[in-house]
Amino acid sequence: LGGSLIKVPQIYAIVRTRTVAGLSEASLAMEFVSCFSLCGYNMVHGNALDTWGENVAISVQCAIQIVLFWLWTTEKLDMVYRGKCVLAVFVGVGAPSFGWLPHNLLEFFILLQTALGIVARIPQIVMNFKQKHTGNLSLITWGFSASGNLARILTTVSSVSNPVVVVAGHIAGFVLNGALALQIIWYWRNTQAAMGVAGGVDSLLEQGFELSAMRR
Repeated sequence: LGGSLIKVPQIYAIVRTRTVAGLSEASLAMEFVSCFSLCGYNMVHGNALDTWGENVAISVQCAIQIVLFWLWTTEKLDMVYRGKCVLAVFVGVGAPSFGWLPHNLLEFFILLQTALGIVARIPQIVMNFKQKHTGNLSLITWGFSASGNLARILTTVSSVSNPVVVVAGHIAGFVLNGALALQIIWYWRNTQAAMGVAGGVDSLLEQGFELSAMRR
């Protein structure tokens, strides 16, 4: 259940502050396509929902993040172009279900999910490095994401006979998610200044208290 709610702290942070300052739209979009394409792959193969339902929840949360970005960004956006991109994604993911793609191309979805799942973090990491702060990124979301990757590495190594290929994606995810979590900590004071709020250790722990309150 925890994994399926991984984006909730980030959504909460955005809604609470009504700002998407410092967030990368490219990273949000690629992560959504990554999760959504994996859902499409599993649907076409008829896999049991309990084996991939978590990705449905994460896809919905990623979509909510994108909508919130469009709603509260201060950038001038071309919504016609973005609408076309959304349509293209839904058509692309839905094509196999309607038999519009050869069956031998279905494996492309799993490759797309793996590649985008890794690459999606890079625009945000680069943006953080350039601006020297992490904006409204949630430490809880990225800290838990890195922890989840570490757990998957350990379970994969212990349960899969030839884990090299499988575990490689989890290692990459751990490194990139961990990098984002470390950036949030490293640039914390800069972020507080950029966002116009008080800094310090108490502020660093604030998101943890917020999560506890959400659970209650």
